[in-house]
Amino acid sequence: MTQYQQHSKFKSAKARAERILRNPEKLKNLISMTLDKLNKMDKNKLTVGDFFRRVKVFIRMIKAYVRGEYRAIPWKMVVMLVAGLVYFVMPLDILPDFIPVTGFLDDITVIIWIFNNFKKEIDAFETWEKKPI
Repeated sequence: MTQYQQHSKFKSAKARAERILRNPEKLKNLISMTLDKLNKMDKNKLTVGDFFRRVKVFIRMIKAYVRGEYRAIPWKMVVMLVAGLVYFVMPLDILPDFIPVTGFLDDITVIIWIFNNFKKEIDAFETWEKKPI
């Protein structure tokens, strides 16, 4: 278990993720909050490569799973993807977001950590997305 899985703030995000996944309106709200936060971030100050793309692929995977279009991922992974978004939008996490630039480092690290742990499944999803209907 990594330091993120053990940290109380991430455990809290996981617990919230499971509740959110059971409520379509809360999930819709979380996705909206995530997109709003992405839009407000200064993309020029972030040197972390594909951060925005990674968050957006999380959103697409969650939506596809919830709509029943893509079920080739385990429930545990869906919970982790949602937990990553919950953690990202939480203003008070390990490093509070109001701290300029540094406040987003833990958010970025959590997203990258989840992405890397499920890379194989994410790659398979992106391949599935590209297939013609």
